Amino acid sequence: MENFEEYKNTIYDVGGGPDNEISLLETLDYLGYDNYVHDEPRTGDVRHFVSDNKKITAVNGWEPTIGWKKGIDRTVKNYKKKFKKQN
Repeated sequence: MENFEEYKNTIYDVGGGPDNEISLLETLDYLGYDNYVHDEPRTGDVRHFVSDNKKITAVNGWEPTIGWKKGIDRTVKNYKKKFKKQN
């Protein structure tokens, strides 16, 4: 890994950032999955989280390059390919 010393012993948030914000329910809907029970929010539930990529961007210039739909589509395609090989 290039510049390992810059990364060593450091935690980075890495994700889609504000432009790719999506809820779990929106994700399930996009995947066509509706076999779940959704209750009212509870005290302590995390209702909103968006990754802040500023720290990793400052170290190596990384920024998200694909949107959430394309990312989900690629993930599903790769899992189907992987499980097809196993069967």
